[in-house]
Amino acid sequence: MKKVIILVAILFLCFGAIVIVLWATSTAKARISLDQGKLVIEAELADSTAEISRGLSGREEIGEGEGMLFIFKNGSTLPFWMKGMKFDIDIIWIAGGEIIGIEHNVSHLDETALYYPPQPVDYVLEIRGGLAGEEGVKRGGKFEVLTKKID
Repeated sequence: MKKVIILVAILFLCFGAIVIVLWATSTAKARISLDQGKLVIEAELADSTAEISRGLSGREEIGEGEGMLFIFKNGSTLPFWMKGMKFDIDIIWIAGGEIIGIEHNVSHLDETALYYPPQPVDYVLEIRGGLAGEEGVKRGGKFEVLTKKID
């Protein structure tokens, strides 16, 4: 009987560890629309301090139609930088459901420059460098979250 209780306890601990690992590595994503559908992006969501700090650093590339959406619950004027980046990006500043600014083709080669939003923002979207210009996304365009999911 004692062996059965120990075995059940071990199985329970293993199951709990698996659940924790899966929960910790799950990725929340959102499908978002910019400028009334001119550009639709599947974006990873970054809303914790660690996720916001890490961002896209260390990744080899970002796919077409992909990005990272940084979420700030109380508005933010935090600067963004390119530390550890391996590719150029566009930084799109968003407040009140509207694009309030875009940094085009920010070079990954300059890790010291800081990029500030023009005013406090609710969201910041990072996408492949040059994509906003190619798709005609402009300041004043609308921002909308179409769907959210967790993988």
